[in-house]
Amino acid sequence: MKQIIISLTLLLTTTFANNSFAQERRIHKDFEKGTILISVDEASNNGCEFDQSLKPYQEEILGISTGNKNPAKKSDVFLKEGITLIKINSENGAIHKGDMITSSSEAGVGMKATQSGMIIGIALEDANPSNGLVKIRILIQYVKQ
Repeated sequence: MKQIIISLTLLLTTTFANNSFAQERRIHKDFEKGTILISVDEASNNGCEFDQSLKPYQEEILGISTGNKNPAKKSDVFLKEGITLIKINSENGAIHKGDMITSSSEAGVGMKATQSGMIIGIALEDANPSNGLVKIRILIQYVKQ
């Protein structure tokens, strides 16, 4: 009976360690807080299943980076809902309270959405160009304008 319990314990410990390693392997990139993250193909992205946005109105938007430098799981890396700060630029003009925000041509950075496409959320305040951040409510969706 002791051998069965010990064997089961070793099996569960090994399985947990392997699952933790596999999950950790995919969570190896450091993203600054407020960076827009997208879903990517793990095979072409060094085993990581997400990266920073790369183009305007990117369809693969997942959420916004938490800036956590020691993630244990995916939910420690990015937010999919709630209120947070996001990095922004003025590529499509100044951002004001109520503007929809999408990904821009600058990697991981948001801009004011002025056409139909994927958005990451809605600005809850006027943007502060000096720090490049704006508070938003995350509402990832396709919007037709």
